[in-house]
Amino acid sequence: MRIGIWDGGVVAGSHGDFTGRLTVAEPTARVSSHATHVAGTLAGDGSGSLREEIGIVPLVLSSQADAAIDAAATTEELRAQPAAGEETLQEKLRSTLTASPAQWRGVAPGAAIISYFWDQSADDHEAAIRDEQIRLSQNSWGFAVDSARGNCSLYGDYTVDAAAYDRIVRGLFGKPLPIVFAAGNERNDSDCGMSANPPFENYANITPPQTAKNVITVGAINSDDALITEFSSFGPTDDGRLKPDLVAAGCQSGDDQAVTSTVPVNDYDGKCGTSMAAPAVSGAIALLMEARDAASDSSSEKDLHPSSYRALLIHGAQDIEQMGPDYVSGYGRLDIMRSLKLLDDKALTEGEIEETDQKRVAMLDVPPNAKKLKVTLVWDDEPASPNALISLVNDLDLRLVSPVQEPAKPWVLDPSKPKEPATRGLDRINVVEQVEVESPAAGSWLVEIAGFAVPVPPQAFSLMVSIE
Repeated sequence: MRIGIWDGGVVAGSHGDFTGRLTVAEPTARVSSHATHVAGTLAGDGSGSLREEIGIVPLVLSSQADAAIDAAATTEELRAQPAAGEETLQEKLRSTLTASPAQWRGVAPGAAIISYFWDQSADDHEAAIRDEQIRLSQNSWGFAVDSARGNCSLYGDYTVDAAAYDRIVRGLFGKPLPIVFAAGNERNDSDCGMSANPPFENYANITPPQTAKNVITVGAINSDDALITEFSSFGPTDDGRLKPDLVAAGCQSGDDQAVTSTVPVNDYDGKCGTSMAAPAVSGAIALLMEARDAASDSSSEKDLHPSSYRALLIHGAQDIEQMGPDYVSGYGRLDIMRSLKLLDDKALTEGEIEETDQKRVAMLDVPPNAKKLKVTLVWDDEPASPNALISLVNDLDLRLVSPVQEPAKPWVLDPSKPKEPATRGLDRINVVEQVEVESPAAGSWLVEIAGFAVPVPPQAFSLMVSIE
């Protein structure tokens, strides 16, 4: 699995966590602690923890996962009595290993990393896709927006760069590509009119190009209590679209207040930010790709649409705020195990709408006593003109009809009242629509996807269906 990482510098090639799996595409760029930390969360293998601290490389015994023995540790060293107040070698090993030698392992520890500097990110994707054969793009960077630069109006804009990433997702450089972006840490910076007081109820501070329609934009929660961090940027975008798409661990509460991952030269340290949350989502996509590859009948079978990976993550996410989506956490907290199970259960269907007014329909049998019927529709939309009043181009509609002909409509949000919970209605701005029905009636349900407006046909889509 080959993953491109764009950041404010390149990943440290000296770190033991990436041995044999890192290509620095821009070797003249500076080594970045931030980029290295992001890469470790995504794909570090956790093997570097003992090299620098005590000069011992761990050997993990099959029978004792927390034991480490090395030929350099002679019988005399093991038996030697330490000076007063010093740890024995055994105690030093055990305190260093803590939970396990791979304690700081990333989400996809077998993936190959192609590291780039962010300044030409959109253009870099052509060679990254063609020459490096990347299948996924990870981005924990964003344009600086602040009063000193006089560009506060950029919050929520659908810019030229946002449109460029929408094109890349759809296959501008020959192959469609899932792209993940950190949502940004703008909410508590006391700038551009944002309140400086907790709980920092500041909305509409997503920076471009995270505002793109087709990218997966990731906010941050604490890993230990699942609460939204004080810094994680909130939607909506200028045209009212939902961002972020979902959230993942980007910090933690309590004394540590950090996510631990790799840093130069061969060490581990803690950082907080949506930058730390995004690579967890990228790693999750890599695992979904691996699982899908393993289940495919043929190596020549086409990969899933980028919208399908976003649909798997969104449909599997755990709702953590108000019922339904919101401008705080999107569709909820990343839950890779649920998403993997959805893939295994064949809950995903791909299709396309060929023209305006065309409908695709399916019948779904719901058993008695079902707790929830959930359907999610996602598509990778045609890019819009920069700063378009409404950036949606191809508009698809999702609708369910019960056995007694009662319609069920998708969640919608009111961008003029961003704190209000989602209601049900017609969505004319987003590329994700989701219908949830609690305690659905038993019998045959109609699932309908309609092309309300498809000026640039055909429009491929990804559909998730699950019954609990």
